Amino acid sequence: MVKQSRTDRLLRLSEGRCPIHGIPMVQVGLKGSLFVALCPRRDCGISGTALVSHGPVTLNQEHQEWLN
Repeated sequence: MVKQSRTDRLLRLSEGRCPIHGIPMVQVGLKGSLFVALCPRRDCGISGTALVSHGPVTLNQEHQEWLN
């Protein structure tokens, strides 16, 4: 399998999808006024926040490495 480019991963995040698997991230709660989003795959664990439900996701600091 070929690694996706940084551009591909950023596009997926801008669409509210997991940067690795391409599936929609699910909102699991709130962190202040931000929605907490997780990849629904049990073997993934990538998480982030979004300003609006099902909107663009910003990865949490510990997952920023996936954008390289």
